[in-house]
Amino acid sequence: MLDKNRREHDYQNQIKEAKLDIVMDRMRQDSSREALNGSLHQSLNMMEGIKKGYLEFHKQQRGLIEKYPKMIKEEVKRYATSMSSFFNAAEQGSKEYAEYAKFVKVLYSEELSNGVIYDILEPPDMDLPSTTASGGRSSPLSTKTFLTDLDDLDVERERMPYVESFALSPNLFEEYKKNICKEFLEHLQLWEEDSKTKAESIMMAKIEETNNELDLRLHLHDPRPGRAEKDVHDVRLTELTAHQDRVDQHCAGVLEALESIKRSYQDMSFGHLQENDKFRKSVEELEVSFTAASNTHELKAMQEEVHGKLDQFNEIIRASIRQFRNTLDTTLNKLRGSNAQFRKSLKIFSVGGNFSPEEVDEFRKRLERMASKIDHCEGNVTGELEGLENKRLEVAKENAGKLEDRFKHHLFDMTFIEKIKRWLTNIQVKIKAEVANSNSQGQHLSKMISVFNTKLKLIKNPQVDSEKFTASEAYETLIPILKEFRSRVIYLNCAIKKERVVVVIPTTVDTLVKTTLEKQREKAAMRGARNKRLPLQQKSSKLGGKGKKTSNLAQMAQLVQGGALSAASKQVLTATPKTAVASKSPLPPPPSETPSSATNDGGETAPSTPAPPKPTTAGYSMRRNSGVRTSLGGKYDKKYLAFGDPSQEPEKSDKHFLALQIKILQSGLDGLLSSAEHYYRQKGTRHPTRPKVINDTFDLCAESVIGRLRKYKTQTESYHNDCIQEFRAQIKLFNGIMIELPSLLMISLVTKHQNMRSNAQKDISNTLKSKIEISERLKKEHQTLLRPTLGHPNNKPELDKLKSSEKSRQKESEKSLDDYQKLMLDCINMSVRSFVIELNEKVNTLLSQFDVALTLDEVIIGDPKMKPKAEKELLRENQKQRKQEESEKQNQQQNLSKNEDQFETPTPHYWPKLDTSSLIESGILKATDFLTIPNSMKQTEAHKAVIKARDEEFQHFLDNQSLEREELKKSCDVIRNENERWKNNWKTSIKKITQLY
Repeated sequence: MLDKNRREHDYQNQIKEAKLDIVMDRMRQDSSREALNGSLHQSLNMMEGIKKGYLEFHKQQRGLIEKYPKMIKEEVKRYATSMSSFFNAAEQGSKEYAEYAKFVKVLYSEELSNGVIYDILEPPDMDLPSTTASGGRSSPLSTKTFLTDLDDLDVERERMPYVESFALSPNLFEEYKKNICKEFLEHLQLWEEDSKTKAESIMMAKIEETNNELDLRLHLHDPRPGRAEKDVHDVRLTELTAHQDRVDQHCAGVLEALESIKRSYQDMSFGHLQENDKFRKSVEELEVSFTAASNTHELKAMQEEVHGKLDQFNEIIRASIRQFRNTLDTTLNKLRGSNAQFRKSLKIFSVGGNFSPEEVDEFRKRLERMASKIDHCEGNVTGELEGLENKRLEVAKENAGKLEDRFKHHLFDMTFIEKIKRWLTNIQVKIKAEVANSNSQGQHLSKMISVFNTKLKLIKNPQVDSEKFTASEAYETLIPILKEFRSRVIYLNCAIKKERVVVVIPTTVDTLVKTTLEKQREKAAMRGARNKRLPLQQKSSKLGGKGKKTSNLAQMAQLVQGGALSAASKQVLTATPKTAVASKSPLPPPPSETPSSATNDGGETAPSTPAPPKPTTAGYSMRRNSGVRTSLGGKYDKKYLAFGDPSQEPEKSDKHFLALQIKILQSGLDGLLSSAEHYYRQKGTRHPTRPKVINDTFDLCAESVIGRLRKYKTQTESYHNDCIQEFRAQIKLFNGIMIELPSLLMISLVTKHQNMRSNAQKDISNTLKSKIEISERLKKEHQTLLRPTLGHPNNKPELDKLKSSEKSRQKESEKSLDDYQKLMLDCINMSVRSFVIELNEKVNTLLSQFDVALTLDEVIIGDPKMKPKAEKELLRENQKQRKQEESEKQNQQQNLSKNEDQFETPTPHYWPKLDTSSLIESGILKATDFLTIPNSMKQTEAHKAVIKARDEEFQHFLDNQSLEREELKKSCDVIRNENERWKNNWKTSIKKITQLY
């Protein structure tokens, strides 16, 4: 009933809600205030009708709910009647009981738990089928179907006693029936009270539910009129107002943007005028700085600054115009895009918008008028921008061009000054590079001498915590030091005799040791080459390149042909030693503003590397007779060639320090004069812009430059003299250290041969000991076997056998001892022989190598107290040098002949030979063993130390081998005496045994 009533109400309510939605949608899309008010009034009336429907529905539902307890009570009453009729029960005191009590017999009564008494009545007579159908079941006691006779049952029970344990009594089912009936009646009483209570509670709950539902509906429905007015009516009214305001604001914004474009153009034009005035003033201020510039960089910087400012001004103008164009395009595109976007945003409700068709038509007409205004503004501004940039740039170029014509002479003069400074700086850098090279050579030589001295000291006085060195390792450092000395003397050009010495020096110490047979074969092949002299020639040229001198000067160098040396183990040493000069560079530091390279007038870049410069193609190419400059056509006096003619080819041998410095000065002077000539030719007759720095004529400039270079030359000569003094000190130090090497080498050679002999003797002694041990074992066996019973005649064969065995042992022992003594003597003789041969070779090698070592007599003394000369003294020397040039040419041939007579081929000095006569007489050495006579080109303390150490160690070695011979003889005699005693004792024992029988 409730659901049916609800369905009818919901159907009617949906119809009302649908009509209300239609009215609300129409109000949402209204385009005027009057239409909105009419739709609002209609929707409010419809909402009032919906509210009345909710109240009527609640009243109907409440009436139906209040009928529910009566319905439950009637249902319980029907259930009680049915159950009572089923069990034939009637409550005492009830109306039914009074009706049945008159006609029906009461079987029994049941009292329930609550005190109510029910009477069980006798059922009325009826047939079996009807009873079964009405009650649902029949009493088992009222039917006789399928019952067994009681008598038979009793008989069975008697026969089967176990049946009694599960047999059912006749009254069991009657008891069950009474219990069931009582339980149903109890349940009826309880359920009746419970159903009444539940029905009342359900009624109250449903009433509360309907009240809540009504409250909810009213709570949800009451705000709807207010929301309809605010959320729909007022919102739509606000939208209409916003649409109009938005269009008005858009149009105002477009007009304001167009006005801002015009104002921006006016501001840009005013900024251009200000930048033009600023550029003109900045260019005029630079004119004052022309005369104050100290180098071309400043002038070029000013010129570049003008160009930079012009470019900066042009860039500012271009940037401002470009920025304005970009701003204009961006603004106009944004306005057009905004206008178009606004037009697209005017959408009616059918496509997702909130505009009505009437609004769209009105707003689009206003937006089209704004688009036409945008196009008109763009055309006006674009026309005014045409040609604006060219006008501004022409004005700036006119202001900059007026300044460039005023400082050309300043830039030309300053360029010449910078070029001269660069040439002077390059000359200084090259000179300092050669000085640094010389210093590194000298330091390297000093380091090598120090290492050599340290090794010798550690060999003589070894220490526990220091590195161990041998004489051979110290000897290996000798040859590199000699090479460095020879390189240094050539580099400094300080030798008294200018020649190259070719010396054969073994590269390693190991090549000095070979077997005796190999030495003899090599000696035989090299005898013909011994004591030959190798003439060498060397070109010598005077400083400055004035002519060439060729002298057939040569120095004989003995070929050190040791027996252990082969042709592959020799090298030709061209002496190029270096000295360690720690003195500082003699030149002043270059000017701070001088760049690292310069460009001469021929377009080439002046070299700034430390290597000696080559004659430049744009330099002077002077003819010897006329002095005409072929490259530029100018004529110069020979007084400008203060360091010689650079056009002449340099000598190949002029690689020493001073010659390299002269080449540097020649090349530098060539570049300086070329730059000066180029400048004065282009300058013409005008006065220099900087008269304090630039000379008026070329001659004055050339004299100033030559004076500066001569000062450099004097400083290099002073430095060269210091290098010579340091080099002489190194020679003196090295010669003092080198004296200690021969004795250490001889001691090392003696020790090596003694160790070799000792090792060979140990092998021989071990062989003899093994044989002696075998002989001793046999002797003990023979001594054990020799017993008195062997003297019986019957044991004669056994005795003869023992005697024969002992005799063989004695012979073998004597032979082993003789062989041992012979081998030991041969070993000693071979050691002596190999020692003498190697000692002779070592001495010859050392003498030859010490010939290469420089002495103080071979190096010029120099001037220990040489001081730098003043500029006046240099000018006087220059005048004297000019006067002496002619006389030098006349005496050139005479000097050449004198030099050839002076440098005669030196003769070798022969040292005492080893006294090996006693060794030859004793057979240790053979007459065919060739021992070269030691000779050398010099007689220094080192040579004497070699001969002294040779004699001492040779005698020491002979004394040792003599002692070893005596000790060998004594030990062998002791063994022979023991063997003789044993032999006599053996014979005596045999004789006594035989005499017993």
